[in-house]
Amino acid sequence: MVVHAADVMSLGTVDANVKKSHQAGHSDSTVLSDQKKLTSTQTIKTVSKNNILLFGPDAGGMQALSILPNVLISSYNASSVSSRATISMRGVKVGYNSIPGDLETNGITAELDGIPLNSLSQGTGWHSPEVPVGGLMSGTNVIQGPGNPDNRWYDSLGGTINFIPIQPTSSANTSISLSGGSFGTNVISAVHDTGEIDGWSTVIGLAHAGSHSIRNTSDTWPSNTYQFYVKTKKSFAGGSFSAGAYAINNDEFRPNMIPVVPNSEIHVNGLNGTGPLYSQQTSGFYSALPKSVWFKHNYVKDYMAWSHLHLDLSSSLKLSNSLWFRNGNIYHYRVNSGYDAGSTTNVENYHEHSYNLGDKLVFDQAIGDANLVSFGGWLIMSKARSNYLGYAPTLGYNNYNPSAVYFNTTYSTYSAAFLQDTIKLTPALTIVPGISINGFQTDWVNNSRSETLHLYPAGVPTDPNYSYDTNPNVSSNFLKTEPSVGINWKLEKSMSVFANYGIAYQNPTAGNYDNYPINISTLQPVRAATYDLGWRFLGRHVLGFKKMTASIEYFHTKMDHQTIPRNIAGSPVTTFGYGAATMQGVDAQFAGTLDTHWSGFANFGWLKSNWDSYLSTTNNTYYNGYPVSNSPSTTFNAGANYKWYLSTSAITTTLWDQYVGHSYLWDNNNGAPTNQKTPAYNLVNLSISDDTRVFNQIIPGLKYATISLRVLNILDKKYNSTEYISSGGYFGTTSSGYIIANPGAPRSAYLSITAKF
Repeated sequence: MVVHAADVMSLGTVDANVKKSHQAGHSDSTVLSDQKKLTSTQTIKTVSKNNILLFGPDAGGMQALSILPNVLISSYNASSVSSRATISMRGVKVGYNSIPGDLETNGITAELDGIPLNSLSQGTGWHSPEVPVGGLMSGTNVIQGPGNPDNRWYDSLGGTINFIPIQPTSSANTSISLSGGSFGTNVISAVHDTGEIDGWSTVIGLAHAGSHSIRNTSDTWPSNTYQFYVKTKKSFAGGSFSAGAYAINNDEFRPNMIPVVPNSEIHVNGLNGTGPLYSQQTSGFYSALPKSVWFKHNYVKDYMAWSHLHLDLSSSLKLSNSLWFRNGNIYHYRVNSGYDAGSTTNVENYHEHSYNLGDKLVFDQAIGDANLVSFGGWLIMSKARSNYLGYAPTLGYNNYNPSAVYFNTTYSTYSAAFLQDTIKLTPALTIVPGISINGFQTDWVNNSRSETLHLYPAGVPTDPNYSYDTNPNVSSNFLKTEPSVGINWKLEKSMSVFANYGIAYQNPTAGNYDNYPINISTLQPVRAATYDLGWRFLGRHVLGFKKMTASIEYFHTKMDHQTIPRNIAGSPVTTFGYGAATMQGVDAQFAGTLDTHWSGFANFGWLKSNWDSYLSTTNNTYYNGYPVSNSPSTTFNAGANYKWYLSTSAITTTLWDQYVGHSYLWDNNNGAPTNQKTPAYNLVNLSISDDTRVFNQIIPGLKYATISLRVLNILDKKYNSTEYISSGGYFGTTSSGYIIANPGAPRSAYLSITAKF
């Protein structure tokens, strides 16, 4: 990506002592430089502050990841930071968008300031609204593949994404931003940095983002997120200490999916209704059912606090320690009166509440000038409680007299101990062998019967419509060894080649413990084995460019012991398919600055992913060799920047293009992949930004103001963000095999004003 001076300024000042403490690569709070990436043995990419801002004010660091090759963001409202979405990276997933058939929906670790966010119970994994809005972000580091042991977590099968918030600096400053635009979007953020006071520097950020759905309906389907962030840091002669806290309160009404073509049973006013047929071809591409027929209300609430300590214990021994606590909540309330009126569970009340407590300790011991030995480990303990109540007011049930009870508690203890050695065989050749031993302890406790007796003191109801989870309590304990090795050979000052190989494990996919009959002796952690081969270039005054960066990589990942969940709408019961898959492909990136006016970037991603073996338990059929669903075969990004300077302004215009190739549909009717393709699409986008001092004499203390206009999907391309083949359960139809979709955002425009003091 193109790196601008503003990006470097936004990262703040990192003192020499902190740099020393990070010599082993523990980059929890800084965006990695091009020089760092050039010398790394791992597959690393970054997203800058400017790249994040390109995607508009109602976008967070997550949406900007789509500017990287082989990355796709899919959602029912993908342009909004306050709506849940899934990240697909090289075919591996994290996040939630209600689409079945994804490959390892918790196969990537999401971090905030180096702290893991993923749920250990994996019942609801990780939710994208946890990422701060763009005004609170500094940038993002992405490690693709397992990475080295000192940066690997319990879900790092396909990679680790560190969303880095704004950091304290040595200089006091304040920033206030106001934005508005399409779909009722309104965003406000404020950041204040105290600068250094008695050796301490603190940054405080507040943000609110609100918008309506991109769907065209009389109901606005509003979503809102409120975010608070604070971090304080003290640097001293022997290291540094920092402590942070972050809270989000996200509240959204999400629209339902829509059939691509009409189905005679699906009407705007309900199942087998008398109103118009509901589909993209009949009721409109962006239409949605009214709330009186179907609605879902989601809450995501997180509270977390953490600290980072870096100490120089001696001239050759460094210590890094991170301690954190996270309280996570997800709540669903769904009413499906128009399409499930006769069901005993047409209303869903679901709440998952989890606590995570963790600590990570790393020692870096230098041995001469050629060896840096890193060793340590981490321990995370979690308790997650999942509560599901289903009821049907039309049949006389209510929240205090439900017809379905599915309550359980999961206790998880994950741990790792690792050792790695950074060896400089020559000044140009570095090799990093490492090994990690990971433990996964899980205790799943079924609370459904006790909760039933609490709700019904007289005993379990004999009503045949009543159901509760009767699966037995189960436990598992896995201990796995994860070896890895990386090599970087710096061919010359501006060019290097690298290769790496690593194995990572993950506790069995969520739902396996609430599944009867279950045979714990045959249950295995998911295993990923990945290798990468790559070339990188970082040069100045090359081929007419003042600065140029380029890279190309080949990757190959094999994943075993996968369990793919299949959920039926309106039911908490999960069934599984079992398989192993191989993903391989190419990432290529280029960025260049011609002069003080022109710069640009381009990247390309190609992915081939297939099931080596896949057994659907729905129809007891093998689908070996079929393509993996829901990941694009190709991605392409290209953009050009032009900056011109006036006496009081610097105006930057960016025009960029995003192409997403076809992917393959999942068939929920058979619980299986297919060879059926989704259409490719292309989006053209524009950003115009003016950094001006024209208001400085009017507003006391103002350093400069930025006025930005962003127009996304200029050509108003109609495309679907997600699609899959329905089994009929979503709308309760007797027919099946039709495609239902979430449309992507139409053309949208946003105006932002930011004042810097």
